[in-house]
Amino acid sequence: ESLKHNQGDAKAWYLSGLCQEKLGQRDAAYTSFEEYLKREPEVEGLFRDPYLEKFREDPRFPGLVKRYL
Repeated sequence: ESLKHNQGDAKAWYLSGLCQEKLGQRDAAYTSFEEYLKREPEVEGLFRDPYLEKFREDPRFPGLVKRYL
């Protein structure tokens, strides 16, 4: 719902990705985190967030963060 009003806000994309990941919607989460990084290329949070432990195991994760380092 937040994205409807905050398309340009990096935090809204991050939180959307976090919720999608917790709901098992990995592809949608990947897209949301990519949108987050486009707006806020700060990859450190993706490494520190304990809720993203499984997400970091996805084989696409290294390529995603590498583009924004």
